[in-house]
Amino acid sequence: MIEIQMIKRVWNFEFRISNLFGICDLEFGFLNKEVRFHGPIKPYSVYPHQRVPVKDFLWYSRKKLYTPMGGISQEQKKIHYFGLFSECGRFGLHWWQCPPFLFIAMGILSITIMVVTAVLTARYFEDPEIPTVIAVSFVAGLFLIIGNLIIRGFEKIAQANRMKTEFISIASHQLRTPLSVFKWTLDLMVRDISDAEKKTGIHQQEFERLVGALTDSTERMARMVNALLDVSRIEAGTIVFDVHPFSLSDLTRQEVENFRELADGTKVKINFDAPSAVRPVSADKLRVTMVIQNLLDNAMRYTPGEGTITVQIEDSGEPFVTWSVSDQGLGVPKSDRARIFGKFFRADNVKREKIVGSGIGLYIARSIIEKSGGTIGFESEEGKGSTFWFTLPAAV
Repeated sequence: MIEIQMIKRVWNFEFRISNLFGICDLEFGFLNKEVRFHGPIKPYSVYPHQRVPVKDFLWYSRKKLYTPMGGISQEQKKIHYFGLFSECGRFGLHWWQCPPFLFIAMGILSITIMVVTAVLTARYFEDPEIPTVIAVSFVAGLFLIIGNLIIRGFEKIAQANRMKTEFISIASHQLRTPLSVFKWTLDLMVRDISDAEKKTGIHQQEFERLVGALTDSTERMARMVNALLDVSRIEAGTIVFDVHPFSLSDLTRQEVENFRELADGTKVKINFDAPSAVRPVSADKLRVTMVIQNLLDNAMRYTPGEGTITVQIEDSGEPFVTWSVSDQGLGVPKSDRARIFGKFFRADNVKREKIVGSGIGLYIARSIIEKSGGTIGFESEEGKGSTFWFTLPAAV
């Protein structure tokens, strides 16, 4: 036997759920451990693992299991919800883009138009053809408008699913590679240690090389995880900025030197001539460092063979200081330029060259620069190279 009862709204006119703990305790008889919230909470936090918008409906079900003698052996209680907007909210769709809502709205409006047409025809028109043509025109236009919105809604849902698939593929690949290095290096170290003849210190350089490989893999995996965490913080709007004045020129010089060490084993040259006088910028130094590292890493990664990377800082006395990096790499195809700052996006020519990358560096860079009050952009020619630049407000 299952009893289902519709319950009254548990939110007030301010669209905040009022004292959820007390309501669940009084209405449903839940124990304290089953409801973990006290006092007013936001409408999107009914459960830690569930998002229940205020526009959805809640109901309570009580399932009673009876014994052969008629007694109650077990009673199961649960809160359920049904909502038109819950699933759409997960994909970032507004209510007027939500396909379930649009289907219902289309049906209601169609029926309303037909009923109004029938009433008007019966009362005011002798010839039913005129109102019928008007009604059919209205319904056809309605179908075209709502159908277009439904198609766009499904396209956005499909895009979100594609991004999720790409994210899983990128994350698994990027995290699997350093983990493989861990496994191989540890196997070699264990094999080396187990051999009594190799415990005399003769192979100290080999051990240092293996430990260095482990360290590099650890740093790479940590950067990947931190980047994914930054993406989630940006999406949630919880990323924190510690804004204070600092020297963009000194920071750039330090990062360029670090990347020059990485470029020693390649034929890529990095040029940076620090200007004599550059005003400090006002931003989060740690976040700006991440942006510079991402842009320099892209410039090196996408410059195959010989090439030159040029870093510049310009301070023309305007409210903003401009930073730029130019490379002689693959460039960005015209068809991909509009999406280059998109999350998890990688250009077609990069995929053809099978260059490893996560596709989130430019997305993070754009989010950081824009939230810092600056702008970011690029100029590119496929096959000849790209110039990425950003501006930051000068410190007063």
